[in-house]
Amino acid sequence: MNNFFKRVWKKWSYSVVGLWITLKEEKSIWAFLGTIPVLIGLGVWFNFKFIEWSVVSFVIFTVLSVEVINTALEAAVDTISFQYNVKVKKIKDIASGATLVITVGASIALLLIYIPALLEKL
Repeated sequence: MNNFFKRVWKKWSYSVVGLWITLKEEKSIWAFLGTIPVLIGLGVWFNFKFIEWSVVSFVIFTVLSVEVINTALEAAVDTISFQYNVKVKKIKDIASGATLVITVGASIALLLIYIPALLEKL
């Protein structure tokens, strides 16, 4: 059983290192991280219920996950090609496009929650 916990701990530590690398190297994630306290603060002010908090949490973690996956994909592609390559650019642009798609979708979902809550407060 002790071996099991060591393996799990090791896998978790790799994940934490991966997140740390993402935070260190990917500047765009910081812009999103800066919005999280605002989203939480507004949610508290609007007195969100369970369903609103569920959607907000899901949106936050989905956008963060896609950003981390995009960063990993870009790093993998960069190791394959050390110089400018049109195909590499295409792969990186597509991965970045996925981040854009989830960000737009997340923004719409959040607006659908926050705008009615704001109108109700006013």
